[in-house]
Amino acid sequence: MNSKSSNRFLLLTSLLVLFLSLSVITGWFFNIPSLIQVSSEFVPMQFNTALCLCFCSLAGILSLYSKKNSAKVFAALPLMISSITLLQYLTGIDFKIDELFMDHYITVRSFYPGRMAPNTALCFILFSVNIFILHKKPASLTFYCIPISLVFAFSTMAFFGYISGLETSHIWGKMTEMALHTSVGFMVLSLGCLVYYWFETRKNKLVPEWSITMVFIGGITATIIYWQALVAQTQEDTRNELEIQTTLFINEIHADLKSQLTAIIKLYEDWQKGEKVNEDLFSEKTEFLFSTFKDLQAAYIIGNDGKTLWKFITENFKGSEKEFDPAGYFPDRSSKTAIGQPFTFNDQVYLTLSYPDSSDVQGNKILALVHFKTLIEQVKSHLNVKNIFALRFMLGDKVIYEDDNSELDGVIKISKNIAVGKENITLHAFTNADYLESAKSGIYGIFLLLGFTTTSLVSLILYFWRSLYDSREQLYKSQKELNDINRKLEFLVGDLTAKNADLEHFAYIASHDLQEPLRMVVNFSKLLKDEYQNKLDGDALKYINFSVEASLRMQKLISGLLEYAKLGSSKQLFEDTDFNQVVAEVKLNLKERLVETSAQITTDELPTVTFNKVQAIQLIQNLILNAVKYQEDGNVPLIKITAKENEDSWEMKVSDNGIGIPQNFHDKIFIPFKRLKRSEKFDGTGIGLSVCKKIVENHQGEITVESEVDVGTAFIMKFKKV
Repeated sequence: MNSKSSNRFLLLTSLLVLFLSLSVITGWFFNIPSLIQVSSEFVPMQFNTALCLCFCSLAGILSLYSKKNSAKVFAALPLMISSITLLQYLTGIDFKIDELFMDHYITVRSFYPGRMAPNTALCFILFSVNIFILHKKPASLTFYCIPISLVFAFSTMAFFGYISGLETSHIWGKMTEMALHTSVGFMVLSLGCLVYYWFETRKNKLVPEWSITMVFIGGITATIIYWQALVAQTQEDTRNELEIQTTLFINEIHADLKSQLTAIIKLYEDWQKGEKVNEDLFSEKTEFLFSTFKDLQAAYIIGNDGKTLWKFITENFKGSEKEFDPAGYFPDRSSKTAIGQPFTFNDQVYLTLSYPDSSDVQGNKILALVHFKTLIEQVKSHLNVKNIFALRFMLGDKVIYEDDNSELDGVIKISKNIAVGKENITLHAFTNADYLESAKSGIYGIFLLLGFTTTSLVSLILYFWRSLYDSREQLYKSQKELNDINRKLEFLVGDLTAKNADLEHFAYIASHDLQEPLRMVVNFSKLLKDEYQNKLDGDALKYINFSVEASLRMQKLISGLLEYAKLGSSKQLFEDTDFNQVVAEVKLNLKERLVETSAQITTDELPTVTFNKVQAIQLIQNLILNAVKYQEDGNVPLIKITAKENEDSWEMKVSDNGIGIPQNFHDKIFIPFKRLKRSEKFDGTGIGLSVCKKIVENHQGEITVESEVDVGTAFIMKFKKV
C-alpha cells in the first residue's frame, strides 16, 4: 500500500463511520430503535456520541484535504462535549448537556439518560488531541500515534467485552457502558488513521519511529484482551460448575424430602397394622427415624374428628408444641400426598410432609414437620458444597435462609425455583470468593506479568533493531557519500597532478628557452657599455648599469626556476646513498667558498638512505650554502650535521649559527622566490629552500625548521625507512 492507497483507506473508513453516525442520528430523530441499538438488550448509542462521532469522521476527512482550520473546528466540538461529560462523572454535577440536543426515550443500561460512557468520552478526547497534534510542526509528531493507538485499544477491548460477555471491558464501574456499534466506529476510524500515519511517516525508513510506541500499546492491549478471555473462561467454567452444583443441591433436597415422606408413611402403616400395641417396638422405630433425619421436628396422626391420635415431638420443637395445631396444616384432599408445603411458625420456616389416604375407612391422616434450615444444612454437609457457593432462599419477598457470606451479590449468580407443595421457594446461589480465587490459581497475575514483560522486551528489541537498522542505513549512506567524495578527490588529484606536470613542463621549457635571449640581452648590454661608455653621459651609463644588473638577476632567477622545474620533470634514479659521501662531495664543490669564509663543518655518522644521489648533493649543498651565506659580518659559520635513527624513520638535522628566522616566517621560507626583508642584503633568488622542500617531498619525507633570531637555524629532515 502506497501513500495514495493509505489516503483512500482513511477516506473510506471515515466515510463508513460518518454513515454509521448519521444512521444513529436519523434513528433518534425518527424513532427507529433498530438504528440506535444493536439489540434491545444492549445500550443505545447516545445522541451526543453519534454527533461527536460524526464530527470526528469529518475532521479526519478534512485533514486529508489539508483543511487544517476546519478540521480543528470539527475536532474541538467533540473535545468540548466529551470533556464536559467526563467532568460530570468526576464531580457528580449535571451540566445539562446530556439531553441538550435530544430527549432520550431509550435508556437501556444508561447511568444517566443521554450521557455517553466515560470510556467513550475519553476516546473522543484522545481522537481530538490527535487531530490537533497532526497539524502541528513535524517535530511534534514523534508521539502523535499514542492518542489514536489508545483509541484503538479502548475500543477493541470494549468490542471484545461484548464478544466474550465480559462486561468489565466496556462498562467502567456502574456507569453507562460503551455501545457495541460505538466501539466498532472507533475501531474503524482509528485503524484508518493508523494505516494513514504509517505510510505517511515512514518514507524511506523500514518502520517509522512511532511504530515502537504503537507496538507497545498494541501488546498491552492484546495482553489485556487475552487476560479478559481468561477471566471470561474462568467465570464461564465457574458458572457451569455452579449450575451443576445447584441442580445437584435441589435434587438432593427433593430426594431427602421423599425419603423422609416414605419413612413417615411406613411409620403410619406400622401404626395402622396394630404395631402401636407393641409400644416399645414402635417407639424404637420412631426414635430411629427422627435420629436419622435430624431436620424432622414432629409427627402427628390425626383422626377424622381432628383429634390427635398419636404424636412425636423432638426436644427442639417442644417449646412450640402447645401453640401448634396440626389439623390446620393439611393440604386439601385433591392430592394423595403433599411434599414440602412451606409455612412460617414462630419465625421459623417448616415444610410439611402429609399423607391423607382417602381409602382409609377411619379417615386418619399423618403430618410431619421438617425444619427448613436444618434440612438445608444437612444437605450442604452431605454434598460438601459450602466452599463452592453461598445460598439464599426466599419465599416470595422474604429471606427464609441465608449463608453468612451471602453478601456476594454481583459475583456469579444463579437463581432457581424449588417446587414445594403449592409454593415455590427461590434459591439464589452465589460463587464463593475463596472458590473463585482458587479457580484463578494465580494465572491472571502471572499472565499479566508475562504479557507486560514480553511486550516490553519486544518493544525494546524493536527499538534496538530499528536503531541498528538506521545506523546501518546511515553508515551505508555515509559510505556511499564518502565513496563519491573519494572518487571526486581522485579525479581532482589526477587532474591536479596532470596540471602540475604540465606546469612543471611548461616552467622547464620556458626557463630553458628564456636562457638564450637573456644571455644575448646581457652580452649586448655589456658590449654597449664597453663601446660607448666614453661617449655617453652619466645618466646613460647609470641606465645601462641598471639594465645589466637587472638582466643578471633575471638570469639567476630563470636558472633557479629551471633547476626547480627539473626536479619534477626529470626521471629520478633511486639508489642506496651514503650521506657521509654526499657531505664529502659537497665540501669539495664548495671548497673555495668554505676557505674564503673559514666555515667549519662537523658531522655525526650519517645513514645510508634510498635516495637520488644528485638530489641528495643538491639538498645538502643548498642547506650549507644558506648557512654560510646568512651570517653577520665577521661571524665564522659553524655548521653541524647530525642524524638520529627512529623506529621507522631517519632524522637528519643541519644547524648553523646564522642570523636566524623570525617565528612568524617559518612557514613562508619554503615558498619559491619568497625572501625575507632581513635577508635582502644577501645575494640570492629565494629558490634554494623551495628546491630543498621539493627534494625531500620527492623522497616521501618532510622538512621543518627551528630557528631563533641572532642565534641560529636548524633544518630537520625525516625520511621513512624502506
